[in-house]
Amino acid sequence: MNVILAICMKDIRLLLRDRVGFFFTFVFPLLIAVFFGSIFAGGGGGPSSIAVAIIDQDQTAGSRAFIKDLTDGGDLRVTPMPDVLAAERSVQGGEQAAYIVVPKGFGPARDAPFSGTPMTLQVVVDPSRKAAAPMLEGILTKYGFMQLQSAFSDPGKARTMAKESLEKIRNTPGMDPLRKMAFDRFFGNLDAMLATIPDQAAGGAAETDASAGKPSAAAPRAAFTPIKIESTTIVKKSRDMPPSAYAITFPQGVIWGVMGCALSFAIGLIIERSRGTMTRLRIAPIPAWALLAGKGLACFIVTVGVAIVLIAIAMAFFGVRPSDPLRLAMAIICTALCFVGIMNLLAALSPSERAASGLGWGVLLVLAMIGGAMVPVEFLPTWMAPLSSISPIRWALLAIEAGVWRELPMPKYLLSCGILLGVGAFGMLVGIRAFGMTESRM
Repeated sequence: MNVILAICMKDIRLLLRDRVGFFFTFVFPLLIAVFFGSIFAGGGGGPSSIAVAIIDQDQTAGSRAFIKDLTDGGDLRVTPMPDVLAAERSVQGGEQAAYIVVPKGFGPARDAPFSGTPMTLQVVVDPSRKAAAPMLEGILTKYGFMQLQSAFSDPGKARTMAKESLEKIRNTPGMDPLRKMAFDRFFGNLDAMLATIPDQAAGGAAETDASAGKPSAAAPRAAFTPIKIESTTIVKKSRDMPPSAYAITFPQGVIWGVMGCALSFAIGLIIERSRGTMTRLRIAPIPAWALLAGKGLACFIVTVGVAIVLIAIAMAFFGVRPSDPLRLAMAIICTALCFVGIMNLLAALSPSERAASGLGWGVLLVLAMIGGAMVPVEFLPTWMAPLSSISPIRWALLAIEAGVWRELPMPKYLLSCGILLGVGAFGMLVGIRAFGMTESRM
């Protein structure tokens, strides 16, 4: 045990003396967290494809047609859900960026766009996906207008809607008589137009001769809203939404610090092996597992230290208050153990410093990209998003966020920690075996 501790302390001292390594281990993750937190604090652009859940409470032909168009359109990755509770759990668990409720009355409003009652959608967004909210609303508005276009594509159906809308307006108490007269004239002209062109789309019929005194479609379109979107963030059962964007970006900063630690110690192990230091230590004699254990302990201590420092800075200067310190502590420990295993695996499989740097950053950057530490998961292309599940960074982020702000169900939290520990154990075992085989050939 004294040998392991001696190796551990030696590696920590070497890391602290390396200015470049110290910068990328401690300072760079802080810059990442603050920089992206500042960007997303004020919102931002939306993704090209968003994973959403949808609940059809209307259960009419109109609501089903809308959901089918939304699903087939390709702008969203739509997952039907049986009820709001299931959808809320999927958003809280990170599987979906938002959920959409199609409430009762959507179908009748779709079939009578001029009745004064717009199609209404309720959108509940994950507070960590604020950047996706404006894009989501724009997409839903687009498909809302598509429903209006679909309704007018059949002149016979359009005439029926026009007559029903006119009847409702005539029977509306308290409406200004002048407005009633204007609507009466408009719907009368619209009905006459549709009757003369039964084989054409209503889009063409709506363009009339302005000189004849007939109104164009642009006039009523500006006078009504075909779709209304009620957007809110998800309601937490026991926690508030993140106090700021920094509660979201600092866990990402922790991940960058963890990756820096793993790569630094992997390269350090390669340097000692290439310079003969490992051979001299083996003559002592010290078994390969003890050498890797000492390196692993040093990597674990530094990794946990980086995470603690970053979280402390987030709390002291950026208003971040961990909602569950126990979960956060467990997540940091599991994440550190996971990357200790990855560090040993990278060191054992890399024949040189250059190979370790290329292999390490190549693998870690890909894992970061698909795991959410580099690009939010909802920003990924449709075909790439499912790959996030194979990245340990994805599970590390979920576990850490569960301690900082996310309402993650306990089974999902335990699954995240279990995957991290499993990846760490696998990397450690494979690393010890490969390292032993490598040393035996030296």
